[in-house]
Amino acid sequence: MAARQSGTIWYDDSNNESLIVVGPGGTPLGSTAIPAGTNNIGDVDVLTLPALPVGTNNIGRVGASVVEIAGTVNGANTIEAAGDYAALDVFSQAVSAGTGVSWLFSSIARETGGSGTITRALIMSTAETMTARVRLWLFNAAPTTATEMDDNAAFLLDEDDYTKLVGWIDFPSFERAGAAGEVAVALNDTVRLAFKCAADANLRGITQFLDAEANEAAGMTVHIRLQATLD
Repeated sequence: MAARQSGTIWYDDSNNESLIVVGPGGTPLGSTAIPAGTNNIGDVDVLTLPALPVGTNNIGRVGASVVEIAGTVNGANTIEAAGDYAALDVFSQAVSAGTGVSWLFSSIARETGGSGTITRALIMSTAETMTARVRLWLFNAAPTTATEMDDNAAFLLDEDDYTKLVGWIDFPSFERAGAAGEVAVALNDTVRLAFKCAADANLRGITQFLDAEANEAAGMTVHIRLQATLD
């Protein structure tokens, strides 16, 4: 076998780059050609890498994503509003005992157990003359029926739901959107509420008036939108 060296690279008889076995005194004893396309030390066979779980297939993700999620309550966002509200009453889609449900903010996180920070919250109602302030309680799982969710009932947080509580967002007083506006709106764009989901990528909510409200309308529609920066 003949071998020659050019700089730091050895070549075999066929002028191919080779791995050269060198004996005492630096005499070449044998060579193995490096196969085309694999002349790297520490090659990685991407075909044998394990599959990434659904929802996490981001390689080298840089920075955060911003999402805006609309909440729903029983699908239609219709509030029963059976009568005037006292301060600290819940407002929801049903007034009968045990029939109120929580708001759903679906897929607010990247994945199951995901996290982020809510940075903006907007609420709108078709009862355009309302002026009360609203609090939105947020949970990382659906509250039990022991926590009050019925319309026109005083809010009560059951101790068994304490561990699900993420926090709350307070809205300023509702304002009519224009002198002849058909909706009332309130915006909190200073909130910075960190959250972490639990068994899914969703948050749940309960809405509560912080002030007495007599300008509600039976069957009024309420919409809530949350903007979040995701981890």
